[in-house]
Amino acid sequence: RGHCINGTAALPGMIQPAATSCILNKISVCIKFLIFQATAYSPPPPRELFSLPPGIEHLDLSSNEISIIDRAAFAGLPRLQRLNLTKNYLTLVVAGAFDGLHHLSSLDLSYNGLVVLLDGGFRHLSSLKCLNLSFNELVFVAPQALQGLTGLLRLSLDGGNLSAIPTSALAPLTSLQELRLRWFPLTMLPANSFSGLHTLHNITLEGWPHLSSMNPDSLLLPFAFPPLHCLQELILDLSNNELQDLKTSSFGQPPFSLQLLRLFGNPLMCDCQLSWLLTAQLNFGKPDPVCYNPPEIRGLKLSALSE
Repeated sequence: RGHCINGTAALPGMIQPAATSCILNKISVCIKFLIFQATAYSPPPPRELFSLPPGIEHLDLSSNEISIIDRAAFAGLPRLQRLNLTKNYLTLVVAGAFDGLHHLSSLDLSYNGLVVLLDGGFRHLSSLKCLNLSFNELVFVAPQALQGLTGLLRLSLDGGNLSAIPTSALAPLTSLQELRLRWFPLTMLPANSFSGLHTLHNITLEGWPHLSSMNPDSLLLPFAFPPLHCLQELILDLSNNELQDLKTSSFGQPPFSLQLLRLFGNPLMCDCQLSWLLTAQLNFGKPDPVCYNPPEIRGLKLSALSE
């Protein structure tokens, strides 16, 4: 299994033709404009043009200074399966940037400077299973920004500056199983936030510093109605928020069959309004959620309370 150069002081002039894995990070000349094929409409400077063997399956370009990826920049790598672009300076994914990558299964764009996701940025990536967009500066996701990701199983959108759940953009992700939305600045979840995502079985809403209560109809409305085939498998992580109470109506109608409900790290008010959590006999995982109020039972595990 061939490997390219890691930490090279210059762009590689010759890479082993048989290489299938390539790591090119912390390149001291700093790749800023990424293009693997010269085109008539956008010729790059000669020193920033380099080629890779077409058999490459894993390409790591993390920790560089890439700020632009041209349309179809990776078209010469038809076998590429994993692409790591984390920790670069990308602010935009142009339409068609990943055209030609019909076998790509994993794409990491975390820790860049992406501000918006426009329509067409991920078109034709029907084989993509995992997309990491965490820790960017996202303020807007266009309704068709994720169009074409019909096979996507896992999406990470941790951090960012979104003022709402991009419900319309998520709608085409009909195969999505895991959604991570940690450290969001939102104060509440509107109704139907995950409408149509009936294959979801793992949702992480951890570390929202302003999430202190749940609107009764806001959380899992899509799961309160048929189809219910994934409800019994659902893992919901609400840990490390500012939740004081949870309304039973947020979870549809009993009997509740969540596989796991994480609540640790919330200042829970353990009064009669929260007793339904015990009646439902839900699995809270480890560590156990503890009571914050009333003061006389502060620190007591929720599972230790009697109804």
